Parts: sequence; structure tokens; C-alpha cells
Amino acid sequence: MVQRRRPARQAQIEIFNYFMTLIGERRATPGEDLVSALVHGEIDGDRLSDIEILFNCFLLILGGQETTRNAISGGIDAMIRHPEQRAKLVADPSLMPTAIEEVLRWTSPITHIMRTASRDTELRGRQIKQGDSV
Repeated sequence: MVQRRRPARQAQIEIFNYFMTLIGERRATPGEDLVSALVHGEIDGDRLSDIEILFNCFLLILGGQETTRNAISGGIDAMIRHPEQRAKLVADPSLMPTAIEEVLRWTSPITHIMRTASRDTELRGRQIKQGDSV
């Protein structure tokens, strides 16, 4: 088990090193990219720390990978289950932008994200207390 973790851990170290280098580059020479926006942006007058920028970059990669994989597999499944819709798309490729939006809606590629209630509330007749994970 430990052997399998080493390549994954090494890859994570390498991506963190890449982003730390990129953060330094964007601090010196901003561009029109998301890392530049994170480096130079402010929230209530405060800038993000390097570690906050680093983990935001990492989460963007993880989130993009997760949603893309789930949307693609869900879209393929939908086309298999609804061949008439696939036929329409094959016959008219101009429908692709709408099809992509529909696949995202249909598949709900993000299914397990927990949130912490910031205040007591009620949702559909159920009481949610501040601090509850939902």
C-alpha cells in the first residue's frame, strides 16, 4: 500500500512546486490568467497568502478533473440510454453547446460537497443548526 502512495505523493509535491514557481512568476509579471488574479486580487483589502493561493490552484485542478470526468461519463451514459438524442446531436453538430449544458444539468457532476451551516435555519421543514454539516 505504501509503495502505491509514493508516486501520488511525488506528483503532488511536483504540482505544488510548479504552482509555487508560477505564483512567484505571476507576482513579478502579472498576466491575464487565474493565478495572476489570485496573486494580485484582494478580499476586503487583504491579499491571499501563498499557501491560500497554492491550495486554491490545487483545488481548481482537482475540481476540474472531478467535474470533467463525471460529466463525460454521465453524458456518454445519457447518450447510450437515449439514442434518439444522440442521433439528433450527430445529425446537427450545432446543437453541441446546448448538449454540453444539458449534460452538465442532467449528470450533476458534483454530487458530494458538504457545507457547514453558518446560522440556524429551516429547509423543507427540517431544522439545521449553526455548525451542522449538510
